[in-house]
Amino acid sequence: MQTELDKITQALRLLSARLTLKEVEPEFAEVAALAAKLESIARAAPGDVVVTTDASGRCVAVTRQDKEHRILSVIWEAEA
Repeated sequence: MQTELDKITQALRLLSARLTLKEVEPEFAEVAALAAKLESIARAAPGDVVVTTDASGRCVAVTRQDKEHRILSVIWEAEA
């Protein structure tokens, strides 16, 4: 059974591959780079990687949280 992290990683790898093939707009290059960083971080540290979105679905933060949903570290945060 795939974990959520596996599903996200798979989707981001597909995006990265499409970017390489120029099937995706260049502005998504940052997303592909962030995906690689997130995968590396997610596999290396304890806790769960959590992507937080606002009401419109825009990603506002990527954090590492423990089982009680306390933030252990901030991996990425959107600019205000």
